[in-house]
Amino acid sequence: MHRRANYVWDTGPQFTESLPSPHGDTLNLLFKHTIRFSARLRAWAKGSSPHDQQDAINGDEPMTREPISLTLPDVSAFARALKSDLGAEAVPHQTLLNAIARAGGYRNFQHLSAAQGGAAPIETPEGRAVTRALARFDEAGLMASWSTKRKVRQTCLWALWAQVPARTVFTERQISDLFDTMTTFRDPAQIRRSLIEDGLLTRTLDGSQYTRVEVTPDVTAREVIRAVNKRRTRANPTVTQ
Repeated sequence: MHRRANYVWDTGPQFTESLPSPHGDTLNLLFKHTIRFSARLRAWAKGSSPHDQQDAINGDEPMTREPISLTLPDVSAFARALKSDLGAEAVPHQTLLNAIARAGGYRNFQHLSAAQGGAAPIETPEGRAVTRALARFDEAGLMASWSTKRKVRQTCLWALWAQVPARTVFTERQISDLFDTMTTFRDPAQIRRSLIEDGLLTRTLDGSQYTRVEVTPDVTAREVIRAVNKRRTRANPTVTQ
C-alpha cells in the first residue's frame, strides 16, 4: 500500500553536522543530497547562471534558512529514486526508508506507516471522463447533446443537478422550464427521469412536486460542474453559480 507523508525540509547548514544515530551516516548522506537538490532548485528559480548554481550547491555562497514543503505520494518510490541517484553510495532500501522516516520525525518506517494508515487518499478527476462529458456542452455551458453511454450521461447530469436550487420544491412545469434553460435540445422529461434514476432528484407519487436530492459529487463530477459553471459565467456574467 502506498504511503503519503508531508515533510518540511529545513535546508539550513546544521544538517552538515554529525548526527548521533545508529544510522547517522545514512541520515547525513540523505540530508547532504537534499540540501544540494534544494540549492539547485532555488538557483534555477532565481534564474542564476550554472556557475552560481554550483557555488550554491558547494556552499560557497550563504544560503537562507528557507523551509521547503515536500509531499511524497509514495515514500517507498521516493526511496528507490533516491537510492538510484546515490549510486555507489546507496544504502539498503529498508535502511533508507527508516532514515527518511526519522528525518520526518518518526521513530522508523514502521512508525510512519502506522501513523499514515488513516490518511485519506488523494483523489484526482478522471480526465477522460471529464473530457467526454464536457464535449456534450457548448461554449455557453448548455448541454447540447444527450449521450447514449450511461457513464458519460451520468457525469453530464451532475452539471445540471448543480444548477437546481437546493431545498426548493418545484412543480413539474417549473422544473421543466428550469431544465430548458440548461440545454439546447429541450427534453426535460428525459432529464427528469434520468436524475430520478440516478438518485439526484425526487418527486411525489403523483408527480406534482420535485426536489433536488442533497448528495456530495465525486471529484470527477465536481470538475465537470466547475467547468460548466465557468462557461456559463463567461457567456453570461449575471449567472449565479
